[in-house]
Amino acid sequence: MEKIGINKGKKLGEGAERTVYEDLNNPDHVIGIFHEKKEEELKTKARFYLTKILHILLPDNIRDIHASYSDPNVTINSKVKQNSWKFWKKINYDPETLKEIRLFVNKLEEDLGVGVDSYYKNVMRDDNGNLVYVDSINPWGKTYMANFSPHKLKESIEKLDEYKKKKGLEYLERLISLANESGVKVLE
Repeated sequence: MEKIGINKGKKLGEGAERTVYEDLNNPDHVIGIFHEKKEEELKTKARFYLTKILHILLPDNIRDIHASYSDPNVTINSKVKQNSWKFWKKINYDPETLKEIRLFVNKLEEDLGVGVDSYYKNVMRDDNGNLVYVDSINPWGKTYMANFSPHKLKESIEKLDEYKKKKGLEYLERLISLANESGVKVLE
């Protein structure tokens, strides 16, 4: 972690893919350290751009990403402000919230063409009551098939104000370029 200037604090949580820690350099950020020690550099960059696009499109529901590294395999994201464990315990018994999570995941998959892991612990509710997806969003899997639809993303980006639209389209162009460079099959 020293080589990239990361100063991790206490452990906040652990999932199947990574462990999340406080960021002692910035209390508004968290550090996600993947269990897989190293990742393909182009995929790491693509994850960054895909997350940036989704954050522009859904700023209340997708955390911003501030950095993504391949060696060590680390991301730095905005911290969700709330007590997640109470929320997770509640949704084990709350069919309405589980339904809300399913609708949110369907929106990502159907409207934006982005596949995500729909496990309920990948979603938190922030202090403002928003559902926030907190898992890492992979731009492609082991089969080298894109996990995003450029057409659906572009369609959604085109509806934004000029500044966000310009940024979103730049990120999308870079994401597609990285996928092509990696030999990933991108479907329209």
